[in-house]
Amino acid sequence: MLCDAVSGSGGARHWVCYNHSPCSLTPDAGDGRRPLRPKEATMRDYELMYITRPTLQPEQQEALKERVLKIIQEKGGELKKVDIWGKRKLGYPIKRETEGYYVVMDFSGDEALVNEIDRVLKITDGFLRFKILRTDHRKR
Repeated sequence: MLCDAVSGSGGARHWVCYNHSPCSLTPDAGDGRRPLRPKEATMRDYELMYITRPTLQPEQQEALKERVLKIIQEKGGELKKVDIWGKRKLGYPIKRETEGYYVVMDFSGDEALVNEIDRVLKITDGFLRFKILRTDHRKR
């Protein structure tokens, strides 16, 4: 239903729907605007797979993993599973690397968490590739 506030006689504003019939919606502040519904943060399930450079030391690999885990915890997410696949051959060279260190994480969080992980992984040099998939719509 498309609704909008229009000016009536004497400057009073009222709501009308797209078919110009009176609308049941009323503004809460009396300023002629429809009240906005707050965007609710919904927790959804995601899977993050990332590939790091195989030349990194084990301590550096662990530091990258801890960095992602810290973001998940700070943004109110919940880590469900960490699956370390280890070093594997890539299907094609990425940034002149033919092997990569694979890690898969399952977590739940909101859109802000996913955006922050995406931002951080893009600017961190150790990551060759990453992909964040929403898994809550899949049936297991």
